[in-house]
Amino acid sequence: MTNAARDVGEIIARTRAPGGDVIVSGGSYGSIWGHRYLQLYPDQPTAVSLTALAVNSRLSDMDVWLNDLGQRFMGLCGADPSCSEKLGADPWATMTETLDAFEEGACPEVAALGVDRPVFQALFAQSLYQWAPRPLIPALIYRLDRCSPADVAAFTHLAGILLAPLPEPLSPSLRFYSPVLRNNIMLSELWADPPPPASEMQEYLAEANVALGLTDDAAAVHESWPRYTPDAYAGQWATTSVPLLLLHGGLDFIPSAVPEAVERHFTGPNQTFVMLPRAPHTLESPTSSGTSCDLEILLQFVADPEAPLDTSCTERILPLDFSVDPTLSATYLGTDDAWDGDPGAERRASTASPEHARAITRLREAIARLRAAIAAR
Repeated sequence: MTNAARDVGEIIARTRAPGGDVIVSGGSYGSIWGHRYLQLYPDQPTAVSLTALAVNSRLSDMDVWLNDLGQRFMGLCGADPSCSEKLGADPWATMTETLDAFEEGACPEVAALGVDRPVFQALFAQSLYQWAPRPLIPALIYRLDRCSPADVAAFTHLAGILLAPLPEPLSPSLRFYSPVLRNNIMLSELWADPPPPASEMQEYLAEANVALGLTDDAAAVHESWPRYTPDAYAGQWATTSVPLLLLHGGLDFIPSAVPEAVERHFTGPNQTFVMLPRAPHTLESPTSSGTSCDLEILLQFVADPEAPLDTSCTERILPLDFSVDPTLSATYLGTDDAWDGDPGAERRASTASPEHARAITRLREAIARLRAAIAAR
């Protein structure tokens, strides 16, 4: 990680025009990488934006974080009249019971499509990464529990999208994705010490409702991996006086203790932490005025990193809506009605918006990586 951060600093040093401004931005793992860059080059940039804050966290807990977020999200479903009407007062319990029953043989028509619990776990995890697909989760649980012919038709449409072969050429996110590099950094300095036993992770994943399975994959090779020794920067905090924008979503899977520690550490002038209510890991935060709050704030910061930020857009972020957008429903399930529509009767052609098409691509790639990891074990 230090080598990667040094690459950024050296590229800036060798290409920066005299007196030119440089703003470095990093999100998710990029927030960890960007923080390491600040440790090495605390005075080099004009300003730095870190988002979806994972600084000084341990990714060995990632699947636990995702499952905990799933429980929190389904709790919000329980507080929503229309959602709780479908899934009861405790939608998380309904979700667990439905997935357990599915594993034991309920709704075999869906299992015959090649969909199993790990696929559902990854589908739900990736859906929670973004704003728009999240309301699909309760609708899919409702349909899986009911398992009517219309529901099977909807899952058939979904399976045809998610499990289809990936197109050639592969997208850059897959072509440039390296499990070797991921494991090398994650196992060397982003893993718990002592590490959680692989058997313990497997037992947890066997019962989880939401997960990506990457922690199980990494734990399986932990003992044999040629881990490097973390340097003196690992686990420490950067000291810098440059302007910082620190953004985090209220429904990010990274637990609140991680961004709160970042907020406590960076308290200098023009170092601003903003929590975006209801925003997921991607920080999508649509507002009642048609803008996205995260972009509103970021554009202000880029225009003048030393000016006070107007963060009032956080009060205009839309509430959660569990009704599911009809266009998104048609894309994923072949019907405008995510909860009760019958794609077999409607023969609804999918008209994916660019946003929904990108979301589906991310889902398919996540499931492809999961299946590749399972096959390699």
